[in-house]
Amino acid sequence: MDLSKKIHSQIPEWAANVFILLSIILIPWTVYLSLSLPTHHLSSHWDVMWGGLDVGIIILLATSGILAYKKSKFIVLSANATASFLLLDAWFDILSERRRFQVIESLVLAIFIEIPLAIICFSVAYRVLAHGQQHH
Repeated sequence: MDLSKKIHSQIPEWAANVFILLSIILIPWTVYLSLSLPTHHLSSHWDVMWGGLDVGIIILLATSGILAYKKSKFIVLSANATASFLLLDAWFDILSERRRFQVIESLVLAIFIEIPLAIICFSVAYRVLAHGQQHH
């Protein structure tokens, strides 16, 4: 069995569907945030900054989904980047909020969505890397 087949077997079957579905689900949320956030909030272009970060997450989730579907070893890069963006999003969401309700909302999203999804992304990348290392 060659390395590409070994990598192929380490990418979970569900990964492609989950990454692509989440990238699609995130599109309306990103549009909503881009339209509802103030244009100025301690810094100019506040709405563009957050919308841009979410667009980056959408692109990375979709890329991870496509690479998972193709069973590509490059999923290691996209899954790690996706996880990193998700953790950054959670971090800045929590620390940039001023109102108590918004801080709590950001914590809930981080604990139940962003951090678990980042862990899934990291674990997919780890499975591929660890399996590839065993066979060198």
